[in-house]
Amino acid sequence: MSAPAEPPRHDDDLAAAGLYEPGADDAAEQVALVRRLLDGGVPLDTLVESAASGRMGSRLAERVVGRWQPLLTLDEVAELAGLPVERARLVWRASGFPDPAPDARPFWPSDAEVFRAFDLGAHLFGDDATAQFARVIGRAAARIAEAALAIYFESTVSEDGPRGHGVVEQARTAEGAAAAFDLLPVAVEGLLRHHFGEAVRRAAESGLSDGGVPVQCIGFLDLVESTRLARRLTPDELAAISSEFETTSADLVSAHGGRVVKFLGDGVMYVVTDPGAACEIALTIRDAVRAHPTLTSIRGGLCFGTVRWQAGDYYGPVVALASRLEDLAEPDTVLVPGLLALDLEARGFAVRAAGRRAIRGFDEPIELVAVDWPPSGRPPAAPSAP
Repeated sequence: MSAPAEPPRHDDDLAAAGLYEPGADDAAEQVALVRRLLDGGVPLDTLVESAASGRMGSRLAERVVGRWQPLLTLDEVAELAGLPVERARLVWRASGFPDPAPDARPFWPSDAEVFRAFDLGAHLFGDDATAQFARVIGRAAARIAEAALAIYFESTVSEDGPRGHGVVEQARTAEGAAAAFDLLPVAVEGLLRHHFGEAVRRAAESGLSDGGVPVQCIGFLDLVESTRLARRLTPDELAAISSEFETTSADLVSAHGGRVVKFLGDGVMYVVTDPGAACEIALTIRDAVRAHPTLTSIRGGLCFGTVRWQAGDYYGPVVALASRLEDLAEPDTVLVPGLLALDLEARGFAVRAAGRRAIRGFDEPIELVAVDWPPSGRPPAAPSAP
């Protein structure tokens, strides 16, 4: 294991390397920060580059998150994990990171356990499935990390404005954000266990656990005139509206035993095992959007049947048809294939003919119906409007 260059011994050497400003009011704190990073294992050349690019604070955050573990190259962490370097490289790349340079040290000894876990997965499930799973985890972890950081910065900016931009102040802010990271693993692990239990339940309800193909109801909902809305709102207003829509949609889907598969810009894709619950979700979200002071309306498409379940997402003709129906639907309308009409009427929904339509990707025209609450005005059995 190669050793980093020896740190400069004198403050004058630090100044000559551009690592601190001798005449600054906080010069002593700058020196203390630089010494802390050098003593904590950050290579001198890396720190010089960080100072030049204004990334000293982020270097401190990286070391705090890594619990000041030694920094390793890819070769070193692969050797520690006991697996080929190329296997480690593939896992790292699939997880969403660029290939490290040969002399780069982005790894910690604790990463060896991570690589061993993926290596075991590859032996059990194959390289392709394991790489795909690494991509899923990487995307989820990246979103969690960015959301946590955004929340931290939003909550720590004072009413008088953002904090100072000096290197010491940036370092303090970055270290505080990194320290808050310790809250995440416990929360993520606990929620992951519960979500895994829910995934097992949904798999059992869909027939997957019995060796069959999963049977699900796929729903797509899309906000109408969202582009026009984006043009007349400020970025902050648009972000608030989007957050309200996502929160309401997620709450309603969960309340009916479903799962949000993904948000698609100004829309949402969800899955639930019961067609009646899928309709409840779509119509309640529609009513919530109708009642909103700024949003206009949604359109939706639902389809029920066998799907391909892969890496947390769903594929196949059922998914494609639900998406196409959402595209065809008029504002405030939820379309479903006519084959579901009798079942939905038996469940108390009102259905009306919506014509026989030729749909891209399907050989024969498909009879469609629009689903709605019955004339009695059945109220939404879900959370209030956003």
